[in-house]
Amino acid sequence: MVLLSNGLEALTGTPPTVWLPSVSRINGAVWTSSSLTSGAAIRGIATLHLTVKPAKSTGTIVAYLYDTDAFGTGELISHTPYTWTNATAGRALTIDTPLPATAWNLPAGHKLSLVVDTEDPLYLDANGTGNAITLTGGSWVDVPLR
Repeated sequence: MVLLSNGLEALTGTPPTVWLPSVSRINGAVWTSSSLTSGAAIRGIATLHLTVKPAKSTGTIVAYLYDTDAFGTGELISHTPYTWTNATAGRALTIDTPLPATAWNLPAGHKLSLVVDTEDPLYLDANGTGNAITLTGGSWVDVPLR
């Protein structure tokens, strides 16, 4: 379905969507802002900052930034995978990574949502069986709003 969604986006210009309440909080993390009282223009490169504690020395996360409406439906604004190698298992690892540049108009009443997951069928990952990844410490995303 993901490949079909991304293929349709290329043909129609309609981004992939997800109903945020359906995203597993066991296998992923979700953060959502409060509703924006006035619209905002996202222009440029958002930067993700996470602190994770991997159970193994290699791993992958995929971060997704969504424009979420009042019903919980998120339209994909930008996303990026991040893979680490040679980390120390059980020790905190800081991840600072940019998301691809975007120009997106966020309507009034919508929210920004960040989803961090460990699997995406579009990408190969370095997560083996039993590779738990714990989010620790401060985590945030800097979004260039105009």
